[in-house]
Amino acid sequence: SVVGIALSSIPVLMTALLMFGIISALFGPIKYGILPDHLERKELPKANAWIESATFAAILGGTIAGGVVSADGIGVAVFGPIMMAPAVGCWLASRYIPATGSAAPNLTIDKNIFRSTWRQVAELRTDMRIWRAGLMTSWFWLVGAIVLSILPAMIKDSLGGNEIAVTAYLAVFAVSIAIGSAIAAWMSQGRMVLLPAPVGTALMALFGLHLAWTIWSMQPSPKAETLAAFFAGPNTIRVAIDLACMAIAAAFLVVPTFAAVQAWSPEARRARVVAAVSIVNAGFMTVGGALV
Repeated sequence: SVVGIALSSIPVLMTALLMFGIISALFGPIKYGILPDHLERKELPKANAWIESATFAAILGGTIAGGVVSADGIGVAVFGPIMMAPAVGCWLASRYIPATGSAAPNLTIDKNIFRSTWRQVAELRTDMRIWRAGLMTSWFWLVGAIVLSILPAMIKDSLGGNEIAVTAYLAVFAVSIAIGSAIAAWMSQGRMVLLPAPVGTALMALFGLHLAWTIWSMQPSPKAETLAAFFAGPNTIRVAIDLACMAIAAAFLVVPTFAAVQAWSPEARRARVVAAVSIVNAGFMTVGGALV
């Protein structure tokens, strides 16, 4: 990606984006699949809470850093090291993950991507407990994809905000996910309890409807030059509260359900089960993007 930006080459940048996608497809099953190998069953909700919190904190940090380093006057000599430093840091951190061994050493990889994808999802449906839990996590990503897609336009067109205001709302969303994840882990108390999931779903719907009603019923606000002026405007605090409550409720949904997927999956198939759930997640996010 650094080379693509330095050369202003769209093909190189698209290739880098493709590689990021491939890495992400591998990263999900690996990171979630090995958690039960290193942790006790009762520790899974708390571990998933940490991962969800760190994920959205990283998204927020990357968004802010990307906006800063892509500003006018900052060249590749500065941008390149900033991009490479986290990559090297992640690689070094991964070296400290204890080895787990292979749970299915005799597994034969099907090189037909479409057939293997279909098989993974079909096998996921053979265990209705895991299938339902996977659908619950997919609902989280569906709502997240929709909210994060419409958020910039909503802030700029309806609330009169700018890029700084968008970043502020993203910060509210990320911090609220972390708070909700911590609460969900505390509610689980080390047990595989899915009760927070329907509660979170209902709260997401409630605050989502209130957010939609607020935006629909208000007149577009004039452009605010500063963040203080923006939050002094009408309905901006109310929208921030709705967004925060939706994020907290979303964490109630995803933390216990993903912990259940890990705990209920057979050890020999755990990574493939997580991969199948990730496929369903991606399908829901695609639908969410299409709806927007």
